[in-house]
Order: sequence, then structure tokens, then C-alpha cells
Amino acid sequence: MLVQGFDHFVVPVNDIVVAEDFYSQVFGGKVVKRHGLTVRSRSLGPHTFITIAGKRIGVYLQKDERGTPIAPKGTPTYSFTTTAQGLQDVIRALEEWKIKFAGPVKNTHSFAVSTIFFADPAGNNFAVYVPTVEENNRTTERLTGVGYLELEAPNLDASIKFYEQVLGFKLLERGRDAQSNKAQANMRMASGQYLILTEMPFGPKGYPMSRLIPGPHLAFYVAPAQWKDALAQLDRLGIPNGDRGEEAKGRTPGGNQGTYMDDPAGYVIQYITEGMQ
Repeated sequence: MLVQGFDHFVVPVNDIVVAEDFYSQVFGGKVVKRHGLTVRSRSLGPHTFITIAGKRIGVYLQKDERGTPIAPKGTPTYSFTTTAQGLQDVIRALEEWKIKFAGPVKNTHSFAVSTIFFADPAGNNFAVYVPTVEENNRTTERLTGVGYLELEAPNLDASIKFYEQVLGFKLLERGRDAQSNKAQANMRMASGQYLILTEMPFGPKGYPMSRLIPGPHLAFYVAPAQWKDALAQLDRLGIPNGDRGEEAKGRTPGGNQGTYMDDPAGYVIQYITEGMQ
């Protein structure tokens, strides 16, 4: 597969300062870069990158409130893996923040031993779980890695086709969610990470979602040796893509700083490789 796995994500938030504090205190993250706070960079919009589980996770200031209720479980769901001790640490931090959570729930997925579900103050839904096979990456961080991803798919067939043909994910099974009875598809990446597609409307994000507009996105890793092949495949499949915000970011056309595309539901997808952000 040209796409190796899910690398990082950038989510919309309604308060950058609160998000920085929450992600630092609950996830054990560290703020590494702030953007959009100067006249020169304001065209990119205010956003912050925070290192969590060895990855740069981003929070991007929304343009509008979403107007949807906040609940511990919802879609999309972003997730992190952890240890048994790390799970307890996250629970304690959520309690200090007075954030409602569901769990720990046993065996929610075949790859998860114990999981908690919650939303950040902006309403982004998260799951933190102990995997059936714990990573041995010798990390000292509270969270050990980026886990599975669950996304809305208003047209489930179209989303399955996109992630199969474009990103090379393997369709494992189709069925229905046990609680909501909504149609679902489970897919697996080369990394072993899972993508769960749930047939439901694309929810409001408080931010215009487009490959042409710098903002929230989902990034997938492509090995440097396969970068040109990955771009060539997008051309063969007729998938519009490009490095959005080239001028604002001081980049030049034709570079290898990353390329962005839209999935059928409305998510912005980035291909990323070594040395990119």
C-alpha cells in the first residue's frame, strides 16, 4: 500500500486557549507551535500544534459555533492508545476538568481491551483505549499512539470506494452499529490501524471544509520512496489535489510539502511524508 497509516489530525475548536490547556492536561501534550497570531501569518487563521503521543496534533479556531449538543460519544471519533495506567491518568484529568465520560467499557472493538469516550470542550469526540496488543515503543508519555478513526459517510458506498481505491485500505466487513443500527464499514490500513465509516450526515464543523482552505484535516503517512508514486496515482484516478496555502506558507508549486484532497463526505485528507507538517 502506498499509504502506510493514519499520522495525525487537526480539529476545529471554539477557544484556542482552552483547547491548549485541555490537550496538555488531559492528553499530556506539549504546545510546540502557534500560528496565525501575527499580521504576516493571519491569513492562515489561528491554530496551534501540540505534540501528543509523539505526533503533532492541531487545533484550529472555528469561524462559527457548531450549534450541536456535546455528548461523550459521537462521530467523528478520534482516538489514542494508552496503557492501563495511562487510562487511569486520563480519567483523573477528565474528572478534574469535570468532563463527562463513558466507560471504561470492555471490548468495544476487537482491538480494544478497555475504552473511555468523551468530548473536548469544543465538542470533538475522543476515545482513549488500551489495545489488545500494547505498543512497545518505550514512550514515557501518557498516550502511546494515534489509534482508530471513525468518520461520517453520508454515501457509504462512495466513501468505501474512495478509501479502497485512493488510499488502499482493506474493507474488512460491512454491518450495522449495535446501538444506533446505522450502516457501518470497517477498514484496515497497512499500519494495522482501523477506519470505521458510519452512514450518517456530515455534521457541522464550525469551519469551511475544503482542500483549498487551510484548516482542519486528516493526515496519512506515505513513505518518502513512494511519494511520487502516490501523487501519480492521484493523477491516474482523477483526484483533484494540491498544496493548499502555498503562498501563505512560503512554499513553491511542485514541492513535496504535502498534498490535500477532499473525501466524498467532506473531510480534507492530507498526504504527508518525512520532513512535512
